[in-house]
Formats: sequence, structure tokens, C-alpha cells
Amino acid sequence: MNIKSEVRSQKSEAGKAVFLNFKFSILNSRRAGFTLVEISIVLVIVGLLIGMGVSMLGPLTRRAKLTETRNTVKVVYETISGYAAANKRLPPNLTVLSTRTTDSYNGNLQYYFATGLDASSLCTTAPSGGTYLTVNDRGVSKSNVAFIVFSQGETLCNQTGAASPFTIVDTGTATICTGGADSPAYDDIVMYQDINTLRQQLCNSFRIVTDSLPTGTEEIAYSSTTLDATDGTPGYTWSVVGQSQGSNGCTGTDYPVAFVNTGLCLTTGGIISGTPILDGSYNFTVNVSDAEARSATKSFSITINPNDPKITTEILSYGTVGQGYTATISATGGSSSYTWGLTCPAAITSRGIICSGNTITGTPAAGAEGTHQISVTVTDSASRTASKNLSLAINPAASSASQTAYRVWNNTGSRRDFIIDSTCRRVNNNNEITTGTLQLNSGETIYRYSTNNGTCGGAVQASLSYSSAESADSNKNAQVNFTGTDR
Repeated sequence: MNIKSEVRSQKSEAGKAVFLNFKFSILNSRRAGFTLVEISIVLVIVGLLIGMGVSMLGPLTRRAKLTETRNTVKVVYETISGYAAANKRLPPNLTVLSTRTTDSYNGNLQYYFATGLDASSLCTTAPSGGTYLTVNDRGVSKSNVAFIVFSQGETLCNQTGAASPFTIVDTGTATICTGGADSPAYDDIVMYQDINTLRQQLCNSFRIVTDSLPTGTEEIAYSSTTLDATDGTPGYTWSVVGQSQGSNGCTGTDYPVAFVNTGLCLTTGGIISGTPILDGSYNFTVNVSDAEARSATKSFSITINPNDPKITTEILSYGTVGQGYTATISATGGSSSYTWGLTCPAAITSRGIICSGNTITGTPAAGAEGTHQISVTVTDSASRTASKNLSLAINPAASSASQTAYRVWNNTGSRRDFIIDSTCRRVNNNNEITTGTLQLNSGETIYRYSTNNGTCGGAVQASLSYSSAESADSNKNAQVNFTGTDR
């Protein structure tokens, strides 16, 4: 071994000894416990931790109470809405609610509502005096508030108000307590609900419930119709969208239903009336507002039928050669002033029949026998016309001898059932029982029954035989009454 190697070996051994002595020293030190310096350091750290915990305990507790109070106010707010949904009115106080109504500071929650909404349906009733609560929310005024509920906060000081208007400011703002002169920082926790939002949640929408309007007829008074709405606050005010009051033939505050004068108007009370002067269909939109300025609209259509004249005469009575004849033709509808036109064939006008206006008169002469077509036209003052063709039968002249057939009329005073030639007929009083082909012939009898419905049921109440008719026919014109005098 050279000198360098020996030196290195000696250094290595020395290092090991130093290391072993250090390790032994440490072990002995641990066995002996902490030093005073180490214990001091630990106590300082523990003290710092305890101090930090104590300083944070207050804010954490306050935050917990604030959160709990906010939740309490929210639950009460929602419970008030639930009560309103079930009862259609607001609760009169918080004691009727099945929920906690004190905050985490042991203070009672404050509750105020629009007076009147506690006594009847909030969907269709305005508050007493028509006034809701007013809330000034950080400079923004809300004037249609239904209710407000709030906690007085940690200060137990009502800084929002005890009557409308209520005031909400930013948290921390110095504010005087209600009824006092203190000026603590504002810490009320407030929730409120406006009436429109509440009604949207709880009520049916304000709407017009009238579905359709009656049909009218020109120149005939319209059936007065009142429009109806529901789920609003009375009274209602009606109008026609796009129309002006007192225009197009309407007077005062009434609205026309069209942009022309139809003769129909809508009042602000919702009544449509008048006498139509134009036929046609008219579409219009109606608006209604309630006492709280809610509104609803609906489209309608009114149909006005034309009032054209109509000829109501269906049958002309028979005429007989040699006997005076009169017939009057009737009409309805249109204006009351008619102009008539009658066109009668020369076969009767040249043989004693006169056709003029709406009457046919005269005594038909020989040669007028047969059935003739009469053309009738009527025109009213509005130039509306109606036409109709009628038949006029002229029978041959009666002879002094017995006739081969008789025409018989119901003269019993009431509608009756009759059988002639096995045919049952229901005939009104003064109408003819027989027809052109159904006559009372020799050997036949007409029977009257107890019924008057065309069934000829029940018992026979009376009869007229051919021989009885012949005996009653004093003028031998082959026309007699079933009961009463000869025709």
C-alpha cells in the first residue's frame, strides 16, 4: 500500500466515526424529549390557530343565520302564494300558514297585503279603494304590489316600512327604523309579489266568452245581443278595434261594427243592437278592458240576410162561369210599399176576369173554363223583386139540375180529419176537403173523425153523403160545406 492509499483509508474511517457519533447523539436527544425552543414554536402555532378560529367563528355564524333567514322568508313567500292558489284570496295573516314564520334572529316576519284582496277572489276583485301596495325597490317604484313579506334582520329593526309605500335600499345603507330614530345599516330581507304575476300563476286569463252572434235580416230590428267576458274585474268597457265612437251611423259613445253604416252599433256596455240597413257578412274585432286595465280581444262575424219580398199566396181558389170571383195575392218581407204586376191570359181577361194590382176579380163568362197560368211579380221600394206562377181553375157554369160531383169545404170551425174515397185528409177550417180529382160523387160519403193529425183515427163523428150534399146545394153550384150553409 502506498502513502496515498493509506491516507484515504484513514479519512474514510474517521468519517464513519463522526457519522456514528452524530446518529447516536440524535437518538439520545429523542429519548430525552423536546427542547424548550421546539415547545415554544409549537405553542405559538397552536395559539395562532386558535386565534384564527375564534376570529372566524362570528362571521360564519352570522352567515349561517343570514342564509337560514333568507330561506325562511322564501318559504313563507311561497306558502302565501300556495294559500292564494287554494283560496283565490290572500291570507289575512301569517298565523294561518302551516310553516315557520320567525327568522333565525327570533324575530317575527312582517307581512302586508293590498287591503280587500283578503276578503274575496283576487282574480276578479280590485283591492279596497282600487289601490295596491307601492314598493320603492332601490329607486324603482312598483305600484301594483299584492303583498310583501320580510325579515327585520339581525337588527330586529323594521327599515322597510309598516305601510305603503315600502322602501328597499342596498344592504348596509344607514336607515331609520320604523317608529324610531336609530340609523342602523339596512339588513331587512324582503320578497314581494305584484298582482299581475300572481294572477298569471293562479287565475284563468281574462277573456271574452261569447262565441258567435245571431244572424240578422235587413230592415228588421236586430236581436239585441250582450257580449260577455269572464275572469276580469268588473266593470268592463267594450269597443270595436279600429273604429271611432259616433261614426258610420252610430251616435254618442257607440262603435260601428263596420267601416260603412250597417245600422248596427256596439255600446261601451257590450250590447250590439240596431236595425240593419245593409245585407252581407261583416267581420270585426272587439276589445274589452276591465276595471284594472286588463284587456282581451276576439274576432266576430255578423251575417245580415237580405230582406227580399216573398209572395206568400200558394193556391188560388176555384172560379165558376157565371159567378162572381175575387182573389187577393199576398206578400211579405221587403219594404211595406209594394208594386204588383199580374199577367193573366186573354182566355180569361177577355171573358170577364180583371187582373189589377194584386187582385183578380170579375165574373168569368162562358169560354173561360179550364186551368189558366197567372204570372205574379212584386217589387218593394228598394227595387227588390219576387215572382211566382199560380194556377186559376175556372169551372163550368152550374146548372139547375143535380151535379155529377160536389166540392166540399170544412166548415166545422176547427182542423179535422176527413176520409173521402178511401183517402184521409187533414183539413183546416174553411179549406177545401175535396181536390180536383177527389170529388164527392154519387153514392159516396165524406166522414169526419175525432183526430186532426191526418191519421183518421178514432171514431167517426159526422158524415156528409152525396144525397145530403145535393139537398143542401140550394144554388146548384156543386159546392157545399161539410157543416153549415151552402157555399
